[in-house]
This record gives sequence, C-alpha cells and structure tokens, in this order.
Amino acid sequence: MRLVPLIFFHLLFTTLCFTQNLVPNPSFESIKKSSKRWSRDAAQFDTHIKLWNSPTQGSPDLLNVKLLGQMFPVRPKVDLTPYQPRTGDFMVGIKTYGCHGRSRTLHCKEYLQIELTESLVAGKRYYFEYWVLPIERSVKVNSFGLVADEYELKDDSIYMELDVYPVVDQSEIIAGANGQWQKISGEFEAAFDAKYIIIGIFKADAKMKVKEESGGLKYGYYLLDDVFLEALNVNKDVTFEINKALILENILFEFDKAIILNEAVEVLDQLVIYLNKYPALNIEISGHTDDQGEEGHNKKLSKARADAVGNYLEERAIGADRIKTFGWGSEFPIVENSSEENRAENRRVALKLLE
Repeated sequence: MRLVPLIFFHLLFTTLCFTQNLVPNPSFESIKKSSKRWSRDAAQFDTHIKLWNSPTQGSPDLLNVKLLGQMFPVRPKVDLTPYQPRTGDFMVGIKTYGCHGRSRTLHCKEYLQIELTESLVAGKRYYFEYWVLPIERSVKVNSFGLVADEYELKDDSIYMELDVYPVVDQSEIIAGANGQWQKISGEFEAAFDAKYIIIGIFKADAKMKVKEESGGLKYGYYLLDDVFLEALNVNKDVTFEINKALILENILFEFDKAIILNEAVEVLDQLVIYLNKYPALNIEISGHTDDQGEEGHNKKLSKARADAVGNYLEERAIGADRIKTFGWGSEFPIVENSSEENRAENRRVALKLLE
C-alpha cells in the first residue's frame, strides 16, 4: 500500500472556494438514518452515513444537532448540547487520543474515509481543508492530517493509530477556544493517482502534543465538519521577478464588482506556490481602473479588487503581514483612455514581489 503525506498545514479561520470540491457529502448532510445512540463499531457508523466509512474498527459518531441532548448510553463528562455543526444539521465526532496506558480507550483513534468524485492525478497540486472542534473536557491535541491512497483501506486496528506514513506534524494544539471551529488546511502534490482520502490523526500518542483538562476525559474527542479538496491550477509558464510589477491581465472580476472569477485562479495558485517556496518575500498588490465613472468610486473599487486578491492569498496560507494592497483608481494609466481597448488594458491588478 502506498500512502502519501500531505504538507504545509495551517490554521485559518475563513473559507473561500472557487473550484470543484472533490469530496462528496462534505458536510455529512446525506445520511442513511439518524440515531440517538453512539456508534458502537465501524459497521454501525457505516449504516448511518452515506459515502463515508471508517477504515478501522473505530466507531465515529454521526451527530444530529436535534438529538445532541438525547444521546445514549450516557457518557461520563460528555455533554454535546452546547455545540452546533459548523454548517447544516450534522457533524461527525471522532476519538483522537487515549491509546496508551492501562486506562486506554476503546477505539482511541478514529478516522473517516471517502472515495473522491475523481482521482487525484500524480504530479498535480491540491488544496484541502476540514474544520475541527474539541468538546470541553476532551484532551486537546495536535497532529491532524490527511492521507491519500489509490485503494480503499480496511484495517483491524482498535487501540492504535493507522500504520501509514505519518503526515507532517500540524504543530499547534487545537484547543477550540471559545467554542470556535478551527480549520486544518494545506497544499500537496499527489505522488501517484489516488482515489480515496482518510482524515484524522496518524501519530502515536507519545509523539503528539497534548493538553489534559483537570477532571476531564482521558481521551480526545473532536467534532468534525465541512471537508474540502480541490485541484490547484498551475500555469508553468508564469514567472515572477523581484521588484518588478507583474500585470495580471487574466485577473478578471464581475462587472463593477470585486468578486474574483474562476479565470483568475490559475495564476493566483502559481503565485501561492512561489510565495510558499520563498517565505522571505513580501508582496504589493495594486488595483487600477480606467477613467470611466466617478473617481472616488473607482478608487474604492480598485482597492476592493486588490483586497480580493490579497484575501485569496491569505486563504491559501500566505501571512497577512506579507501582503500590502493599494487602490489607485485611474491615477496611473498605462495607456490613454481613448478607446475601449485601451480602457480594458488600464483595468488591471499589478503584483510586485519585494525582498
């Protein structure tokens, strides 16, 4: 079996998606049946949810927001009533820690597996994200990740992590401060064609960072929602030079709006890869318009468009402290605004990489 680790993990707190999600049933809303009972084994979980399954003998829980106060049998120190799915009516709960010692927990590490709508292609880059939230008395942990495989995995593990290549350590403990969902995300290049993904924690307890709550659970229990995976469009012909403006002629927006269209994604995704490769570089993003309309409006629009590009880069894990945006309106045309063709050339976003 070949499994590929996924790299560049980051915690983000907003979402912005432009292309197709390769994960079917990403928010667990498509179900076979809802139940008030905790899943007792993998087979029972598989009878509740459509498309998803448990690759081990672990027992993820399909949780209906309308039934959170009625779950049985009662689990000591577990109260789900304060929690809500991030979107929709359903979320999944998985155990993440507690495989060690005499008091080890049954199904101490649980995973979710699904067949993608189309296979990952070897050599192509992808972006993924999913959202997690620990319950109040859970042991808090790090090391969440994702693994891709060409085959569906079935394993008899009950008391241990999956025996697969470990993902890169997601170093921060996911504490769920103020009950807020937190996003696990990253980019990777597929090492081979892969049809399935598995999400969870792939490291042994002893190799993880943990924070135990006083009087709390002896195991980790996290809620999970909204799984997303997309192909990144990479234009191999785009080149970037330091201190030289790059005019993004195919950064397109809806008319008189700052909403990026899909045609812009190819160059922006290449820029993300470049900025990740050279983390010492910063970037200036300048928005420009033609001279049509009121100049105050043009400056606001050009700044909003520059901000939209900056937000896209932040969403792809480029730090906000590396990004500056400007809106110049029609102040700096590159040609006279004497024809529609010239005005189209003046409507642009320019990028400058700075050391």
